[in-house]
Amino acid sequence: MIAEILQEGDVFVDVGANIGTHSLVAAHSVGEKGTVYSVEANPRIAKFLSMNVGLNKFSNVEIVNSAVGDCKGIISFSDGFLDDVNRPTSDGSGVAVPMRKLDDIVPNIPVRLLKIDVEGYEFQVLSGAKTVLQNTSIILFEANPRRVTDFSGNIQQIFQILRDAGFRIFKLIGNNVELAPCDFLPSEGQDLLAIKPGVWDKFC
Repeated sequence: MIAEILQEGDVFVDVGANIGTHSLVAAHSVGEKGTVYSVEANPRIAKFLSMNVGLNKFSNVEIVNSAVGDCKGIISFSDGFLDDVNRPTSDGSGVAVPMRKLDDIVPNIPVRLLKIDVEGYEFQVLSGAKTVLQNTSIILFEANPRRVTDFSGNIQQIFQILRDAGFRIFKLIGNNVELAPCDFLPSEGQDLLAIKPGVWDKFC
């Protein structure tokens, strides 16, 4: 789907990039005229991300080793062996990492696709991305009601931020999408799309 959405010259923002699986696909799709902002909080995993970008000889990927939230500061971030579920911690365990707002990472430019996979920290990420949301056409994000509540949020708060920014929420049904009703509550770990009207003719 990422390869289908992105075109040459586009901008892709990957929040929670891990080792770069999605960033590498995007870098190939947007080409030398496009840009990928690949953001990974865990410093150990960010090194693997950097290595993978180098091994694939991409010069259009900007790697940012930082957590993303609603303010600037330092937070504790887990460093577990299962690297795809690392996230901010409240008990001080883990490693200290910088946190920045997405608006301070991504320039004020059009963003074709924003991918967010932050293990329940979506509300904080979106709260620090008001300008980015204005500039973004499509968002691919994971919605997990249980993990969101770990950070004192809920799914409806996330949906409200997106709808206030002009997005409509869609469920992924195989290779198709379906507009989510207002009272929709996703299952655990469900991937969703937020799309602004008219920006992707296949679905809007």
